[in-house]
Order: sequence, then C-alpha cells, then structure tokens
Amino acid sequence: MFQKTLICIGNGYITSFWHSCWKEERSLKELFPLTFSSSKLKNASVASMGGWRDDVWEWGDLGIPFSMETEAAETDRQQLCFKLGSVCLRPEARDRVRWLAEPDDRLPTRDLLLARGIISPSFDSCCLCGLKRESMNHLLFKCTVSSVIWNKIASWIGLVDYKFKDIGNCFLVWHNFCKKQKVRAGTEGSLWLSVCWSIWKLRNEIILRNDGWSVSDIVWSVKELWWRWSFIGKITRTNYNFFEFTNDPFLYYS
Repeated sequence: MFQKTLICIGNGYITSFWHSCWKEERSLKELFPLTFSSSKLKNASVASMGGWRDDVWEWGDLGIPFSMETEAAETDRQQLCFKLGSVCLRPEARDRVRWLAEPDDRLPTRDLLLARGIISPSFDSCCLCGLKRESMNHLLFKCTVSSVIWNKIASWIGLVDYKFKDIGNCFLVWHNFCKKQKVRAGTEGSLWLSVCWSIWKLRNEIILRNDGWSVSDIVWSVKELWWRWSFIGKITRTNYNFFEFTNDPFLYYS
C-alpha cells in the first residue's frame, strides 16, 4: 500500500540527485536519461550539484558537457535545467521521506485474490469480522474490529468524533491532528501508518499461522510500534520508558 517514496528536499545532503525520487515520483535519471548518461557525477547528492552565492542557491554544471552530442540530448538537458529552476535548497532543514499511497489493487487482500482466481468464493470473507468480503478499505478501516482499534487509539491520543470519507481523507484527519500537537516535522502520519501496519500484520498472522489475538493485544502493539518509531530522528528524552510513553506519547514526538 505504501511502496513508493518521495524525498522532500531540505539541505539535499543525503538525497541522490539522479537516483532518488525527489523532484517527481520518478528519479531524474528516468526523466532525463540522455542527460544522465552524459553526466560525470552520477552518484552525487543534490547538495553537491550546486552551491550558495550571496544566500542564493545556484546549480552547477551537473557534470554535464557544455555542448551535448545530439539535438535530442541538448533538448533533454535544457528541460532538466528548466525543471531545476524552481528548486531552492533550505540549509537549515533536513531531507524528509514522504510515503506515497499505491493504487488499491496492490495489497493482496482476498477480494483481489478471488478476482485473480487464486482463492475460491468460500474463502473471501474478512478474517477479523467474518461478515463481509475482505478488501483493503474494509479490512483496514470499515471492519467492525478495525473500527474498534481505530477508536481506541483515537481515544488514547484525544482525537474525538473523527469522521472520514475515504482513505486519503482518513490519513489527513490523523495527520492534521498530530500536526496540531506539534509533533516533529515528518512524523505527522506515523501513528496512522502504525495502526494500518498492525492491522495488516494481524491479518497475515491469522491467515498464515492461525494465531490467537484480541483487540487489546492489537491496541498495545500499535502503541509499542509507535513508541519504537519515536526513537528515529531527534531524541529529546534520555529515558525512553514505554509505559511513560503511553501516558504522554506526544511528549516523545515533540
């Protein structure tokens, strides 16, 4: 469901100019293959492709010859330079990874397995509630069991009476709520992702290992996962106690 990433450029130190997806959902080497093949700086970072002059960011020659061999290659180079014209690095900000949602047919839920002839209709029901056909939308958001998990996590962080129209809107509701709690930049959607991942992991454990489970166990697993993710990036507390975290999670993400 979240296989693609897009880099939000800050200072450009850790992002590959050619190989990372930072300008669009495809890398620059894919968008401008002729220019990439001519460049002598194929493994350079974004930051190393230019420099600051009088507090203004300026791109260098990108390791590209001044005159390209063919008209097509020259057009390719000019289009790249035009695209870079709108980019300005921010020396005080770090590069951040943004996850991009894939189309609904990428997650191998039972409705898609049925459509592809992999399972029979007798095995297409949701393994959590057993009431409706399993789809990504049902399993992660609409299932009665999933809804209880979401509500318990929402109650835990103080998000009350939330409603959503679709998956994208659901993400924005949680993202914006966490942002209002002034969590660290780049972590606003991490709790939403931890709930989705925990539900999907539970589903696979039930199907593959027939594991026992309870809603309480899943709620605690969501909290534990989000607690572990809080270690990433800027650490503001020396004692990362899990039970202390459950009492004030936003303190750990501040």
